[in-house]
Amino acid sequence: MRTAVSSALAVAATLAAALFANGCSSDPGCKPGNENIDGTCRLICTKQSDCPSDYSCTASGAKTFCTANEAGVSTKAGEFGTACRAALKIVKGHPDCAANFDCYGQSPGDAEAYCTQYNCTADAQCPGGFYCATVNEAPNAATFQRSWGPTAKVCAKRSTYCSPCASDVDCTTRGYSGAALRCVADASGAKFCSTACETDANCNRDSACKESGGVKSCQPIAGSCKGDGKLCGRCSSDAQCDTGAYCYEQEYTKERFCTAVPTGGVCGTGACGTVPAGAPYEIGCARKSNGLTPTDQCVGLRDFGTDNNGDPVPYLGCWAANATEK
Repeated sequence: MRTAVSSALAVAATLAAALFANGCSSDPGCKPGNENIDGTCRLICTKQSDCPSDYSCTASGAKTFCTANEAGVSTKAGEFGTACRAALKIVKGHPDCAANFDCYGQSPGDAEAYCTQYNCTADAQCPGGFYCATVNEAPNAATFQRSWGPTAKVCAKRSTYCSPCASDVDCTTRGYSGAALRCVADASGAKFCSTACETDANCNRDSACKESGGVKSCQPIAGSCKGDGKLCGRCSSDAQCDTGAYCYEQEYTKERFCTAVPTGGVCGTGACGTVPAGAPYEIGCARKSNGLTPTDQCVGLRDFGTDNNGDPVPYLGCWAANATEK
């Protein structure tokens, strides 16, 4: 009998130790702030900053809870998301970033530049609120000069409009304090991060406030965040456009769209084809480059307004409305 009791106590102690190790107890269950999800106690979160630096807030069904990142992936000081001074014009070896982290920014004037890592191959190598993005090599924190063609892989914040996502919690990074972000579907069914809105005035100039999934959010007027690579298809980098074409960013509206290679590779009459039925833009051909505009590329054109003679003044653009249209 004593042997049986001792064995029972030993089994109970072993079970108690196992339950304590993962933060659970048999009754009432898990520690405060935790829930038993699929047999494991999980720390419940509503945003990325609710989790430790080496954990990410992820969603499974209706629950959002903290899960451990891949080994070495964390958001400690100097690592993913730490602000860095782009004005120093340094990418690698930036004094604001930890070892093996670089300063990522849209230009040397980018006040929202942050430390991150390049050369990722999968989203899992980035912390919650980030994804492995394909971006143009330049401009970057070191130069305003635009690159044409070469791209790079970098762990980028999902809080940027049109970043891919699976749930709302994916869209916010630690410390995010802007407008409410939602993970919604575009016309193609692909999910992306967008801001909640009431009117078109709350959205970027190439998007409109529409209802999706029961909430109103900014939706790309082009129909999707990633187009077909053809002229005026929406894009995020040159890699999303047809061979020889580029992802152009309009200086004023910040709209991004693919250019197209004219027939024969050189601008000329009829070299860019005709405007699709119902499109709000016309088609032109850029013969020269000012550093921001590619040479010998077909582009979309919109009317910016009129000059002193009442004639329309065109600007490069496809879907984005100008200030007088918004």
